[in-house]
Amino acid sequence: MFEFKGSYIAEVKIPEAMVNKTIRELDLRNRYNIIILLVKKPGQEISTVWDPNMVLQEDDQLTVIGKEKAILEVFK
Repeated sequence: MFEFKGSYIAEVKIPEAMVNKTIRELDLRNRYNIIILLVKKPGQEISTVWDPNMVLQEDDQLTVIGKEKAILEVFK
């Protein structure tokens, strides 16, 4: 996790509760003030432009920005 102007940038794995859900369903921005910066799917290029209807899978990784407490709470 890296601090950036009072917020933190972190690369996180998808928790089990998020598997097979869309980015839209998770609504991380409104619920936790966490913004997804990048989506990395195994064997694919890192995606900086993602579709809110993208379904997250077990091995996906996200790069997110938000408050440390929120990131730790959501991505336990």
